[in-house]
Amino acid sequence: MWGRKWLICLFLLITIVFSARYVYAYSIESTIIKVYDDGSVMITQILSSTSPPEEISIELLGSPVYIEANSDGTPIPVEVSDGVAYLTVPSEKAILTYMVTDLTNKVGEDWVLSFSSPYPVTVILSDNMMMYEITPENFDVTIINETVAFVFQPGQIEIKYVLVPQMPGGTGPPSPPEPSLSTGFFMGMWPILLALGVLLAIIVIYFAFKKQQSKRESEDIYSLLDNRDNRILTTLSKYGELTARELIEKTSIPKTPLYRRLRKLVELGLVESVTRSGVVYYRIKSRK
Repeated sequence: MWGRKWLICLFLLITIVFSARYVYAYSIESTIIKVYDDGSVMITQILSSTSPPEEISIELLGSPVYIEANSDGTPIPVEVSDGVAYLTVPSEKAILTYMVTDLTNKVGEDWVLSFSSPYPVTVILSDNMMMYEITPENFDVTIINETVAFVFQPGQIEIKYVLVPQMPGGTGPPSPPEPSLSTGFFMGMWPILLALGVLLAIIVIYFAFKKQQSKRESEDIYSLLDNRDNRILTTLSKYGELTARELIEKTSIPKTPLYRRLRKLVELGLVESVTRSGVVYYRIKSRK
């Protein structure tokens, strides 16, 4: 009797060990999310297997409009069903890449990237994207290929951002019209017309330069911001008007660095201060 019970226990133990080994035989080393100007999102995942070949299933973050996988440069068949990708990893490393369009939403000039992830993700925004609110607030910042990236732990993630206008391609001013020399009238007037054309060209160049300079200065503002600056902007976007003391409590930024950054954000025109009953409040400066 006891011999049979020991055999059953040993069989169950072996089954549990092998089942656990199968479940944890692969892992997701990294998940990188790249957001593009049109709202499309490219997701790249690096998969690692300790016992290839191995059949695995990956929960997708959205509905793919395009999906592919490869291992050592060799394509791997992928099947998608009910938001899950199924593939067989033939070696220790594999890369799964897919594009989705249902993670972003545009309201007016504002964009929202929102999704829930069961594993850590790294989000990369394009250079012309200015974020103004991030949820959750406990994220890390890293650099990937000289681009700032945001690292989040599993959970619900939401990033609100706007597109910074790109500088238009350079085009020269229109050439002044050449005066006709077919009549005596234009023979005498062409120096005046030429002078007016040159003056017009100078005016066009001046205003085009001022317009491009204004846009360049606007873009340069966002390149001056660091993680603490973004934390202050995110907090003010979330709570509205706050005093410096309240900002210290909510951002955990020490007093001296906080005042230094508030002065910087006010000078850049991103934050404004108002005084009521002798108390100074800070808020996001409204865009005109």
